[in-house]
Amino acid sequence: MSSDFAKKIMGQGLFFIIVWGLVAVCAIIFNVYADSYIPVAVNDNGRIHTYTTNIRDLNGFLEEEGITLSEGDVIDAPSLLTRNSQINITRSFDVELITAGESRTVRTVPDTVRNILEKNDVACDEDDIVSPALDERISQTCAITVDFIDVKTETTDIVVPSVANYLNSTYNVDVSTFEPGKNSQNATPVAVSDAIKRTTYEVRYVNGVETERLLVDEAILLETEDGTVSVCENKPDEPGSSSGLIESEGRTERYTRTLDVVATAYTHTGYVTATHTWPKVGTVAVDPDVIPLGTKLYVESADGESWIYGYCVAEDTGRLIKGNKIDLFFETKDECILFGIRDARVYILE
Repeated sequence: MSSDFAKKIMGQGLFFIIVWGLVAVCAIIFNVYADSYIPVAVNDNGRIHTYTTNIRDLNGFLEEEGITLSEGDVIDAPSLLTRNSQINITRSFDVELITAGESRTVRTVPDTVRNILEKNDVACDEDDIVSPALDERISQTCAITVDFIDVKTETTDIVVPSVANYLNSTYNVDVSTFEPGKNSQNATPVAVSDAIKRTTYEVRYVNGVETERLLVDEAILLETEDGTVSVCENKPDEPGSSSGLIESEGRTERYTRTLDVVATAYTHTGYVTATHTWPKVGTVAVDPDVIPLGTKLYVESADGESWIYGYCVAEDTGRLIKGNKIDLFFETKDECILFGIRDARVYILE
């Protein structure tokens, strides 16, 4: 009996030894597995996924999980993964870059317009027209437009053959009354011969194309024995002052400068204008950075002959009206379609 009891006790002990041995083996396997597989979080453009992996190499992990990177994508992650490593991926997108009228597509991650231009070797200064604004942040596909502005001073000389008649009719000056030392800078009597009409302009170019010309100075120069002297000057008080008259529709208006623009047409939208008026014929949408709202205008074809829109007011703006572009209001859609897109000249009225 005692022998049977001893055998029973030994059998139970062996059983417990085997069980505990299996538990130990499982624990060892579990620990090895736990040490081998680690959790990794991936933030893919704002979408967070959690993976368990036994791969420590970043590139190997991406390949194993089928995570691909496109041109321009930015990844922020350690090259050697550890437990609870985080991988941040910022996806790039297309942006149409239009510089001086030429278009190309570039890839970028969310960034400011200024930084996107710098990264793509586009240099611009404070006079250039950039849309959207330089400090605006871009986070999705769009178009960035850059128009390069250059302002130059240009002088033209025109020979005036009959100087006596010209001075008398244009400037009400009688050359025959000139006396040495009393007129302008003359130290000797003026010989009635050819003269030079010298005109100075401040010229504005957009992408190399002249769009605006302001009269800065105008003078008649005569050759004397002592050298060239100025006989008459017609200098505006400041650039952009009165430079001509418009006579149309039974009215005469003085304009201070002109702009060459591209004109389109629009009609009723159901909304008031940017100046809180209802649009009507004579309402024009403009870029306020180029033509301030409230400015009185006169608009006609670029050649001055093909068509006339007439007197109008800058009362509205438009999402696509940037730089030297205007939108003319018409009463009907058919009139807008008929007008299409045309080159125009805008006279800025006093």
